[in-house]
Amino acid sequence: MKTTADAVVIGGGVIGCSIAYQLTKKGMKDIVLLEKDAIGYGSSGRSCALVRNHYSNRPTTEMAWKALQMLETFDEETGKNCGFVNTGYIISVPEEKEAGFEHNLKISQEVGVETWEITPQEARELHPLLNTEGITRAAYEKRSGYADPHGLTQSFANLAKRGGCEINQGTKVTRVRHEGGKIRGVDTDKGAVDSPVVIDAAGPWSQGIAEQVGLQLPLHLTRQQIVHFQANFDYGNEYPVVKDIALQIYFRAGGNNIALCGSGVDNPAPVDPDSYKETADTDFIEKIAGLLAKRMPRFADAGVHHTLAGLYTVTPDWNPILDRSDEVEGFHYAVGFSGHGFKLSPMVGLLMAELIADGGFKAMDASPFGLRRFREG
Repeated sequence: MKTTADAVVIGGGVIGCSIAYQLTKKGMKDIVLLEKDAIGYGSSGRSCALVRNHYSNRPTTEMAWKALQMLETFDEETGKNCGFVNTGYIISVPEEKEAGFEHNLKISQEVGVETWEITPQEARELHPLLNTEGITRAAYEKRSGYADPHGLTQSFANLAKRGGCEINQGTKVTRVRHEGGKIRGVDTDKGAVDSPVVIDAAGPWSQGIAEQVGLQLPLHLTRQQIVHFQANFDYGNEYPVVKDIALQIYFRAGGNNIALCGSGVDNPAPVDPDSYKETADTDFIEKIAGLLAKRMPRFADAGVHHTLAGLYTVTPDWNPILDRSDEVEGFHYAVGFSGHGFKLSPMVGLLMAELIADGGFKAMDASPFGLRRFREG
């Protein structure tokens, strides 16, 4: 392992690997990435990997839209594979959620997203398996879909290595060194690295990293469960991804006639990222199976193929923190993605590389994602 670096990235998920890759593109070849387990082992590898743009604020919508366009051209531009599948995306709401729906759709259209309102009947035409009972409004995003969480994370890592980044797996950070208000480097269970720049991209472990330099970030963890249902009929990418606000579920095709289904509802019970149940609970499986069958009746007889659970690292407003510390020079953080990290990751890497190498954001105004929004109210 190197003993010096221009920058150290902590975390080998899709965010950390994207940042490392973009730093090498900025000409910073002396980069070290530290991952305590394996690349993509944490939240990234347990993502449903949806790619969509319907958000309640303009900055996140803009970031998602730019990231989607990067995914569309990723394979051709890099020679790697992100597994992006353009299925289209339907978001549907009940009557009591129509005001928020109109607000979000207007933002998406102003940003330039190829999206428009559709009737419940048109939603059924796009996705013939849908029962639209309880749905009053819906929108369609033509260019959205999903990608491969493992494929994109590994591709970012391989591109970073190709650019000169040293990736150390199975390497746990034990201390972030700082002195005189400046970052000095990190200590690990495999040795020390001296560096003036450290990037906290440790996902569920990011709070612990920040605490090592005396910072408290407004983060909490929530355990999210996903069930893979096995259909007994043909179910594939001809069906759009669906986000159902009325039933609070989302689902997409997963290959081999499997539907991935989750909820995304906050469950802020205390969670230890080093020790939590990594499969779905029986009561959740039963509940989500009933909801999926209500929205897609042909799944009433579907079996459970397998389940998993992962962690969201959530901020108070469910938007990420992309910033550098005012207290400790050289300490940066890309944390709190609240379940949006995968789809935003191409742009997050670029924006953080700009912040570190160029001194500020250029691809878009990402200042609304600063930590001070929570301190100033």
